[in-house]
Amino acid sequence: MAKTMIALVSAQRMQNIIPVFQKGADFDKIWLVRSTDADVAVSRFARAWQDTVNALKGDLDVHSAEPAVGAYGIAETRQLVAGLIEEGLPDDVVVNFTGGTKCMSVGAYLAAQNVGVTTLYVDTANEKLVWFSEGQRQEERFDLAGRLTVSVYFRANGKQIDQKRTQKHALPEIAYDIAREFASTWPQCVDTLEAFGRAISHQGQDKVQDSLVNRGIVDILAQYELVTQTGTDWEVREKGRAFLTGKWLEALVCVLLESSGHFDDVQSGLCLREVENELDVLTTRKGQLAIIECKSGSLGGQTTLNKLQAIRTGFGTFARTFFVTSQQDNRVKHDFRERAREYGVRQIITAESLLQIADKVRTGMRGTP
Repeated sequence: MAKTMIALVSAQRMQNIIPVFQKGADFDKIWLVRSTDADVAVSRFARAWQDTVNALKGDLDVHSAEPAVGAYGIAETRQLVAGLIEEGLPDDVVVNFTGGTKCMSVGAYLAAQNVGVTTLYVDTANEKLVWFSEGQRQEERFDLAGRLTVSVYFRANGKQIDQKRTQKHALPEIAYDIAREFASTWPQCVDTLEAFGRAISHQGQDKVQDSLVNRGIVDILAQYELVTQTGTDWEVREKGRAFLTGKWLEALVCVLLESSGHFDDVQSGLCLREVENELDVLTTRKGQLAIIECKSGSLGGQTTLNKLQAIRTGFGTFARTFFVTSQQDNRVKHDFRERAREYGVRQIITAESLLQIADKVRTGMRGTP
């Protein structure tokens, strides 16, 4: 039996997208009911409507119901949804009344109740689906089985990955292999990695004296041909420059998040069209997105916080930002912490707690913005 969802379009896309990707949901078709506000070109509701279509059209048959209904149209929403239900029966029909305006939600719910079809409310704050059927209520925890990826979240918010730029700056797979080795030596590897970073970025040199590095750490770098020994110095090879000037922290964060099993998807080093800055690490979990800025050495100050705020505001209500530094906690000044909090940064994760980053991000993603 085919399975159809009828959903109400609103500025927040995730209420309509999460149920489609829920494990075992297996919807074949979705009808999107929109308000007349969505028919106003370049309005935020028009963008939300199109973004929802783009996010879902590769996974099921997407249809937009006609005509649009008034934002306060309880009766017309009820009539339109009733018609869609009748068209969908005897197949399995579910009415998701989470989105739209409150008036549209009331109309959709009444239409479903009148003929006894299942209704659904998506409780994003508590990460559960609430089903109403035959006078009974059932709750189901979000289980997206890795399907709501970073790419899907981007499409749902009208963002497109710039594949050419992303590929140009992509780290080779060995970078993540090295990061896994550094995870087992953390934090002993920090001083050596930052010594190379300072030499390249601040001193314009490709060499670091042997006396300034940890021999075990530099041997790992040499094994992967990122550095080579020349006399009493260690020289950075061309393939090691990006890694040693900060990419190592991104790779380390990425492997720590992936290995935790807490997240639906983890990506690093993505570039978006019409967005100047590269995004260091991104991860999705239960319909939310974490944007993680990684800084080895200097914190970057106000510029870094401005970047994070600008990025977060373009990804909707369910985006969260985090800041990761290789610095010790006592090196992060109070003023920086206060500004970060004002800019919506959920947590600043320092060297002492880096190995617990998966738990910190997981808990920090929950709750209201």
